[in-house]
Amino acid sequence: MNRFIPVCFLLVICGCGRDSSLPDSQDIKKQPSSTQVAAELDPLRYKPNTDYAYPKLADMSENEDSLLVTFNGYKYYIFGKGAVIEKNIHDNSLKKFQLQTELFVENAYLHHLDGDLLIYYTDTDGENAGSAVELINRETGKIKYSSRVNGFNLGQPIIVDGETFITAFGFVGKVDLRTGNYDWKFDNLYSNEHSSFNSFDSIYVGKDTVIFFSEHHSGKKDMVLVANESGQLLGIKK
Repeated sequence: MNRFIPVCFLLVICGCGRDSSLPDSQDIKKQPSSTQVAAELDPLRYKPNTDYAYPKLADMSENEDSLLVTFNGYKYYIFGKGAVIEKNIHDNSLKKFQLQTELFVENAYLHHLDGDLLIYYTDTDGENAGSAVELINRETGKIKYSSRVNGFNLGQPIIVDGETFITAFGFVGKVDLRTGNYDWKFDNLYSNEHSSFNSFDSIYVGKDTVIFFSEHHSGKKDMVLVANESGQLLGIKK
């Protein structure tokens, strides 16, 4: 994807005539926080008794030639061309995996999913960039699936009930983690005129509605609203 080509957004809903059934940012802030959420996406609060998971962001390693994240008793190093090293911090045993890319991996989020390794990452050739979600069998090293994300600026993904919600430059989507297939997705959301949806900061997952928040340079949060089950685009608010 060429990161310099402006594209138009799908639908704009004005602030007047707002659908009162949809929460705004103030409504969401008032919701009780969940005792099961390990990490919180400011400024949102999530309802209790819901299982959310937050894949871990990999940071630059001490050698600055790879990304590094430590969780669940393992260290993971991700090198520029998609090589992944898993190190058991208890016995120092090593495993090596290969992502389905030979481009430079500039950021990544990792998560253990039923014993497998789930990796979200952005890769680039220096001019163009895109992202992907891949599930790797940690015993065999084989990739179970790889799903491309049409955008860079990969945001913090979340996992809810076997589904993952993903954001990137001008992009939002929901993926079934059992198959790697999209339940729904929307791209070309970026607005060059308003600099909206260059990246997304947080996600609210309600029973009926998913809201993707993107903080505008003015400090205001733009929103993309999608019906969770049907995938119908309910609107874009700026």
